[in-house]
Amino acid sequence: MPLAVAPIVISGVTLAVIQMGGPGPHWLAPYGLILGTKLCLLAVLFGLALWNRLWLTKPALAGDTSARQRLRQSIILEALLVLIILGLVAGWRFTLPPRALATVEASIQAEPLMLHLMDTKTMAMVGMAPGQAGPVKLDIWLTDLEGMPIAPLDVSVTLSAPALGIEPFKQAATERDGAWSVEGLIIPVAGTGALSWISAPAGSS
Repeated sequence: MPLAVAPIVISGVTLAVIQMGGPGPHWLAPYGLILGTKLCLLAVLFGLALWNRLWLTKPALAGDTSARQRLRQSIILEALLVLIILGLVAGWRFTLPPRALATVEASIQAEPLMLHLMDTKTMAMVGMAPGQAGPVKLDIWLTDLEGMPIAPLDVSVTLSAPALGIEPFKQAATERDGAWSVEGLIIPVAGTGALSWISAPAGSS
């Protein structure tokens, strides 16, 4: 019996470590609470099974009425525990483990950002990929206020994050097939607020 249960215990502990990692606040999330409750109930269930096997089964088979009664009660309690555990497992479909949540959040953050910027003369549609802090590529499409494409002599991008104490810094864009691009731009913070201004020289045509 213990040898048969050992692979289940080992696989369960391994899955918990992979999904949850070490102790931390994420264990208080719904997934962690369900997992912790399930593990506690399984420990009680295995304890009852061991008690039945080592201390109740033999006397019950020998005709001990008291042992038979305790064995019957223990089996009923085991069945109830199994039903509760199955209910907890069913509840898992409404939760996500921290590892999956982190993957989803990273995927969302990495989605390209599209920004619409304008001043008194120019409108700019800016695509930033990936949409997160770190190295990014900007694609810029410029039009006048009527939505007609314009062809400036050059374009520069100025970025800043005053709230974080990051002063404005500028980088030139290069023209490719009617769009202006900036590659290898380092965005220190995530979010659309990192792009504060796109400018084209006033004398551009």
